[in-house]
Amino acid sequence: MESKELDRTLQSLACGKIRVLNKNPKGRDVNPTDSFDFNESFENPLYRIKINSIQLKETVEENKDTTEKVFSDRQYQVDAAI
Repeated sequence: MESKELDRTLQSLACGKIRVLNKNPKGRDVNPTDSFDFNESFENPLYRIKINSIQLKETVEENKDTTEKVFSDRQYQVDAAI
């Protein structure tokens, strides 16, 4: 797993609405020196739990690539409609 994806996943498990993990020291940002352990007081009446990952802001380059991909996908749909 990539470092950025691991940080986002740990942040969502420890700092989100549903806290499955405990983070030491407490805070919103995940640092390499932070430690995590299972939250033994965690309870949820539902059988399944949906845990959303926290999204990082896209860089300018990623935003440009995404825009280009969307444009090319739309171009095929426009051609098909014509």
